[in-house]
Parts: sequence; C-alpha cells; structure tokens
Amino acid sequence: MRELAEETSLRADPAGARVRAVLLDSVDGIPRLTAAVRVTAFTGEPVVTEPHLVHRWEWHEVADLAALSAPLFTPSAHVLDTVWPGLLPGLPPVHRYPVADD
Repeated sequence: MRELAEETSLRADPAGARVRAVLLDSVDGIPRLTAAVRVTAFTGEPVVTEPHLVHRWEWHEVADLAALSAPLFTPSAHVLDTVWPGLLPGLPPVHRYPVADD
C-alpha cells in the first residue's frame, strides 16, 4: 500500500489487499521482483509522482488492453496476466509464484 501511495497518490486499506503472485524476471541480467496485488477499493485520483519514470496514468477496459498502440510496462503486463491469463499474448518469460486465488 505504501508503494501504491508513493507511485500514484492512491490510498487503499491494507486489509482489502491480497497478494495474488510474486513474479521474478530480469532485464539485462538484473533481477526484477514484482508483486501482483489485488486491491478491492481505493481513494484519490492518480497523480504522476515520478515523472522521470511515468509520463501519465491511464484507465482502460480490460478487453481493450491487447490492442493498445504502445506496449504496457512488462511487469504491469505480467501482473495483468496473473489475473487474466492469455489476455496479453507474447509476453516475455516470467517466474510466477502464486500466492492466493481470490
């Protein structure tokens, strides 16, 4: 919840968060760890808090994600694939350690 608030200014109650999986991949030989967390409710509006990393936040319908003109950030795509397997074809490999199904 701290990362959500730091990176987006959105606030969520930790009691409503569920870790779905832990994902491990690497970029240029550097390991990258991502947690796929389901949050059922949040407050606030998304704000770009790290403009050197993120240009803007966008909301999309799930069915439209595969047809976006620009690819999603790979860790974000892997998180989405945890919830909706096969939604985004052609993702690079990731080690997925499932934690919860809900």
